[in-house]
Amino acid sequence: GLPVREESGRAIGVLEEVAEGQDVDTWVVRGPTGENLIPAVRDTIVSVIPDEEIVIVDGWLEGSDAI
Repeated sequence: GLPVREESGRAIGVLEEVAEGQDVDTWVVRGPTGENLIPAVRDTIVSVIPDEEIVIVDGWLEGSDAI
C-alpha cells in the first residue's frame, strides 16, 4: 500500500485496505503503533500523489496517541 502522512510530514502508516461503507469508505492505515481508520472524504484526504506513491491527510490526528 501507499505510505500515508499528515501535511506536517508526520508518518501515520501504510494504506492497507479500503473498507466500503454505506455512506463513506474508510481507509485502513496500519502503522508502527497500530491501526487508524481514516474516512475517505475531502475534508480528510488532502492529496493522493501516485507518482510519488504517497497519500497526504490533514492533521486530524495531531495530538492523538492513536498513531
